[in-house]
Amino acid sequence: MKMKRILPITAVLVLGALLLLQPETASQAVRGALTLCFRTVVPSLFPFFVVVSLLLQLGLAEALQEIDGELTEKLDRQAFGNVELTAGKNSFCYDCHRPEPGVYSCEAAYLPKRRVPLAEAAGELAAEPVYPYPPGIPLLVEGERISQEMVEQLKRAVRQQISVHGVTDGFINILVL
Repeated sequence: MKMKRILPITAVLVLGALLLLQPETASQAVRGALTLCFRTVVPSLFPFFVVVSLLLQLGLAEALQEIDGELTEKLDRQAFGNVELTAGKNSFCYDCHRPEPGVYSCEAAYLPKRRVPLAEAAGELAAEPVYPYPPGIPLLVEGERISQEMVEQLKRAVRQQISVHGVTDGFINILVL
């Protein structure tokens, strides 16, 4: 923990010392960065800033956001809703769902885990990716809340003798918060 605090402070002190020891080099670097910013970055972003400001002032941003949400939902249903993926005699049907957030995957990696029966996993957070194979597309990722619908889909896959990574002997790993 101390190293996390010492390292940034040391880096700032070293950079500060370099600025004091090499003022001409530092001023040239600042001048070059500002020139690049004002000659390239600002002119290329200016039209974007104007359009966004106009949309916000006219109140069109909310309308566009609503249209985008409806369109995205419609495309999701067309592309992924109730897709049947076949592998020989066994097939698994992905019923499209919007994941309910739990914790970020990077946080989930450091949390304690516990094995529970799949039937009791609804409402818990997945501790690892869970996917039927084939096709190998994750139904759950670590940190995502497990819904009852997902539990039913996974039980159905196990009954159909589809290999499900993350489910072993009817048990699944969950996060302990």
